[in-house]
Amino acid sequence: MTVFKSYMQMVKKNLGMVLMYFGIFIGIAIAMSIAGNKGTTGGFSAEKVDMAIVDLDKSELSKQLITFLKEKHNVAISENDKSKLSEELYYEKWDIVLQIEEGFSEAALDGKNGIHMTQRPGSYNG
Repeated sequence: MTVFKSYMQMVKKNLGMVLMYFGIFIGIAIAMSIAGNKGTTGGFSAEKVDMAIVDLDKSELSKQLITFLKEKHNVAISENDKSKLSEELYYEKWDIVLQIEEGFSEAALDGKNGIHMTQRPGSYNG
């Protein structure tokens, strides 16, 4: 009880300082909550990716995949020329090159991966 009495005497003696620091804390908390509500943080927004697709399978499933990707991204069908595609990736014409392998439709039905993806070095897409 002696410690509690001593503590209360110190608080009474410095009541002005206690109220001042409490007021500063409340003021900063209110200012931060008001400032935090003014702007949006810019959440997630989907962006279109420039991609080249090499379709070696040419099946109905691969054509449907290409149609779907064309709805979401900037897609161009390309020849299977690795040096040309590598150069275009390097010079940032494409962000991603998708190669749909032969037998893709069978692999997809079996739950396997039939697509090889190469992305531009230093890219965060994909």
